[in-house]
Amino acid sequence: MNLTLLKNATKRIGAMTVATAALAIAGCATNDPVWQQNQRDLANLEACGYTPKAWDPYYPTDLQEAQRKYDAGQCGAR
Repeated sequence: MNLTLLKNATKRIGAMTVATAALAIAGCATNDPVWQQNQRDLANLEACGYTPKAWDPYYPTDLQEAQRKYDAGQCGAR
């Protein structure tokens, strides 16, 4: 077998393996009921004014305020 053909085939197989693994991992995360519930909860809190940030000087006050609004039915979809 030609060495160049072998190298190219190995690269293609490696790329397909990585792509397949990435799809499998992504599929597991989005099919997880806990993950799905967390996403719904976050969307509801965002609808009530909460904006998650990497660094927030008002955390957890802003999160608690959004939770109070949501619990009172003042925003978001239930």
